[in-house]
Amino acid sequence: HCQDKPHVCGVCGKKFTYGHSLKVHERVHTGDRPFVCPLCGKGFKQSNALSSHQRVHTGERPFSCQTCGKSFKQSSYLVIHQRTHTGERPYKCQVCGKAFARPSLLLQHHRVHSQERPYKCSFCQKFFKDLAYLAVHEKVHTGETPYKCSVCDKGFAHPSNLLQHHRVHR
Repeated sequence: HCQDKPHVCGVCGKKFTYGHSLKVHERVHTGDRPFVCPLCGKGFKQSNALSSHQRVHTGERPFSCQTCGKSFKQSSYLVIHQRTHTGERPYKCQVCGKAFARPSLLLQHHRVHSQERPYKCSFCQKFFKDLAYLAVHEKVHTGETPYKCSVCDKGFAHPSNLLQHHRVHR
């Protein structure tokens, strides 16, 4: 039978079995972050989030891959990494069926179908669907040319332009 959920959030109406769960949830609305890192002052809504954060300072990586030995600060990072060995892709696009190992990759892929371009160039009116594409584009405006030809030292804003340039030296 259904478990009783007598604790109700006064802001959004979400119901909880335990009063403590409601108290933790209410921090979503109040922005309260009572768990503070003593090293950098960053605040967290839950104590386990603080514990996980503190590994940034200690360098501790307690979660190890049994297949290759690579270690991680968070168990969720290990789970995602293990998919490189298993090939598991649990996040599936409802439009075309393409599957992804991480939810962030599925979200990025959805922009192929929606034509959403949320990233705006700070210099002109162009928009991009991917942050990496925006970063490459903005180099056109800044004049930054990080991709250098090993033969003549000419610089390029995009790696594909450098590859095309290499043909000059053949």
